[in-house]
Parts: sequence; C-alpha cells; structure tokens
Amino acid sequence: MMCCVGFFGGLVIGQYLGGPYTYIAPGLGFIFGLVGDLKLMGKHSHGNHFAMKKKTE
Repeated sequence: MMCCVGFFGGLVIGQYLGGPYTYIAPGLGFIFGLVGDLKLMGKHSHGNHFAMKKKTE
C-alpha cells in the first residue's frame, strides 16, 4: 500500500520538477514505498508467528 503512495507522491514531485525527474521520481517513490511495505509486513508477520508459537506450546 505504501508503494502506491510513494509512486503517486513521486509522480507529483516529478511533474513539479520536470525534466528527467518526471520518470525518475515515481520509480524511486515506488521503491522506497515497497521497502517500507516489506519492513512493515516483516514486523507484522513476526509478531503473529511468535504469538501463534506460544499458543501451540
């Protein structure tokens, strides 16, 4: 979800700056958003994994 926000934020910034940033900024925004998504989901899944492990023991 954050990758979409990063993409559209980069699109707006790229349109504002113009030139090559029109193509560069959305890609960078998407990548940073994707990294944020992966970190968020990594923390979320580990929390559930430990909770499930305690319930099964």
